[in-house]
Amino acid sequence: MAVLLETRARRDLRELRVATSPWHVRGIAGSHTVVDSRRVRLVWEPRRVTPVYAVPEGDVRGTVEAAGPPRPLTGAESGRPVLDPTVAFDAHTAAGETVRIRTGNGDAVAAFRIHDEALAGFVTIDFDALTWFEEGSEQPAHPRDPFHRIDVHPTRQHVVMSLDGEVVVDTDRARLLAETMLPVRWYLPADAVRVPLEASETSTACAYKGRATYGSARVRDRLLEDLFWTYEHPLSDGRDVQGLLGVYAERLDVVVDGVAQPRPGPFRG
Repeated sequence: MAVLLETRARRDLRELRVATSPWHVRGIAGSHTVVDSRRVRLVWEPRRVTPVYAVPEGDVRGTVEAAGPPRPLTGAESGRPVLDPTVAFDAHTAAGETVRIRTGNGDAVAAFRIHDEALAGFVTIDFDALTWFEEGSEQPAHPRDPFHRIDVHPTRQHVVMSLDGEVVVDTDRARLLAETMLPVRWYLPADAVRVPLEASETSTACAYKGRATYGSARVRDRLLEDLFWTYEHPLSDGRDVQGLLGVYAERLDVVVDGVAQPRPGPFRG
């Protein structure tokens, strides 16, 4: 019987997964190097959709000390089928013990020893606690997943997005961005937007596309906050959508070549 790969990928989320990284990785706190390793592994704890770095304790420049048992998952965390990057590092789903790295400048960095033979002698480290570099390039979000892919295609389909009958987007010059495990996203030229835009202070980071800034749209008397985002200075995987406006299509009514489209689920861009 044929295997549907999307189904297999979701089933594998229940397992502890490990991959070897080919990169020289450094983690820095201020001016102090905490991690300097060419022996890095990528680790996905069960239900995690993005990896963290695991490094040999010998490649940590600091003292690794016990920090007590892992905290229990909250009720909300326990009920989630997947744990995305908005769920804090200390929500562990693998067996192990919490530790901290006491750095040379006195900081304490959260880390975790996973009880698995593939990771004996390694600790995983809270990505948000350090500034990370792979081969000299800063990683703005989580470590890059080597099995993650992004493809961008221009399309001549006529796309109209509206809300309560008010046209918000109208274009036949969109680009479609397909990203592993995520819904396909529309990216639009700025002149496709038919309503006033207002700047937002929101910003996010993607490990593959870079740092995004956001804009809100005013539709009659409603402000749709952070409806659009853009990558002005993208990483390599985002170059084909540089300067275009991504849009949360799940918040609008979308018609493509005259055919109404179902709204996707509530995913992040």
